[in-house]
Amino acid sequence: MIIFVYDSFSERLVSYLQETARSKEIPFIDIRTDQFGPDQVFKFSTQNNKINLNLDYEVQDVTGLFCKFTQLPSKSKLQSIANEYKQYASSEIYDALIGSLLALCPYAHWINRPDAEFLSHIKIRQLSLAATLGFHIPNTIITCDQRRLVDFWNENDGKVITKAIHRGWVAETKQIDKNWVLFTNDVQAEHLEQLNKNNWPPILFQQKIEKQYELRVLVIGDKYFAAQLDSKNVTDWRVDEHIVATSNPIHIPTNIADACIKLTSRLNLALAAIDIIVDANNNYYFLEANSQGGWEWMDIHLGFPIRDTIINELTSHISI
Repeated sequence: MIIFVYDSFSERLVSYLQETARSKEIPFIDIRTDQFGPDQVFKFSTQNNKINLNLDYEVQDVTGLFCKFTQLPSKSKLQSIANEYKQYASSEIYDALIGSLLALCPYAHWINRPDAEFLSHIKIRQLSLAATLGFHIPNTIITCDQRRLVDFWNENDGKVITKAIHRGWVAETKQIDKNWVLFTNDVQAEHLEQLNKNNWPPILFQQKIEKQYELRVLVIGDKYFAAQLDSKNVTDWRVDEHIVATSNPIHIPTNIADACIKLTSRLNLALAAIDIIVDANNNYYFLEANSQGGWEWMDIHLGFPIRDTIINELTSHISI
């Protein structure tokens, strides 16, 4: 059995995976974290050194769990709880659910474990690991000091970008359960003064590498799939659908492929989407690894057997 743990943002992708599970007659159940609330049957207990988890459905013989985004339970599901306790209740429900699944399925294969995901998204750690594996790394600083940013901007001839240190998800405060994402952006001259005018948290700034082309390398276990993206004219290719539509499969050097697989393993991930820039001198610059990176377009547009590979990974490991 496979358990799919996901939220509304991932519904389409999970449905796409479940088509393969159905065709292979693999049983599965859905757990929507954002819709999980006090009205659902939930009972976790330990008795005589045995762990029990009761849900609205029977959980048995679990070989794999696929987790995607997994937002906190929606506050709209917590109408009976006072407003000042809604955030606390939402976190407690989420932690109880994920913690119970981790305890109940110690030998199941996770894509990916939520605890590993959280640490894997920290860019500083990623850059450090990638450097030890032989990747080139863009010049990088993390600062809220305006003078240091100006120096860095000048050192890199004004070619600087900024991105999130961890995840780029921002919660919308004016609308319930609405979020938006921060993409990679250029730092212009007029932005330099803004750091001095406001109280900002530490921000990651990075040298902007001139691209020959970009790579999205999807690693699943010991397998990988690589796509070439013509993104010379954009800072973040995710904002331009045309770039995905014109992408192509590409063979990458063995040492780069091995480094991607090792990096994924050292981040304790079973799946990671790794973004790399190849410059005019064919140097491979590591940008980041994303455990939640998109891959559906690689399966559909480029013909990679990603969906089958994920389902096989989730069913080829020991069950509880």
